[in-house]
Amino acid sequence: ERERERARRLTPTFCSLALLRQGTLFGKHRWDLSHYNGLEFVLRGDGRTYVANLQTDGLQTDDLFQAFIYTRGGPHWQRVQIPFADFLLTNMGYVQNEQIMLNTKAITSIGLLLADKVDGDFSLELACIRAVNMRKLLSNMSVDEPTL
Repeated sequence: ERERERARRLTPTFCSLALLRQGTLFGKHRWDLSHYNGLEFVLRGDGRTYVANLQTDGLQTDDLFQAFIYTRGGPHWQRVQIPFADFLLTNMGYVQNEQIMLNTKAITSIGLLLADKVDGDFSLELACIRAVNMRKLLSNMSVDEPTL
């Protein structure tokens, strides 16, 4: 029993969802977001920190571009805008020393991840994800309504 409890504590707890472009006989479908400079998430969270994931056609299949989404918790919806420049190249969850530009012409998946290793319930409601052009690029992944 003690060994089972120890194994449960060492098992990382996470939840992930992704929007994938389905392939066809002619290859993978991709989103071309090159005419935009960021993504906007309209969501209502539980105060926990989530990770936005973008995947492109890359050299490594495990490569993801990731950025943090800080939720407020409470009853109010929030609008989170993240410039593409704030997404960091990661592999298997580790930020890579050599960063490359995100290829916004070939996005193959967009996802959200909760991986804070905290057991228990979570709540994240997502109204929409959209590509946006931010007149003023926000830094530090601000969760406040942007001042444009």
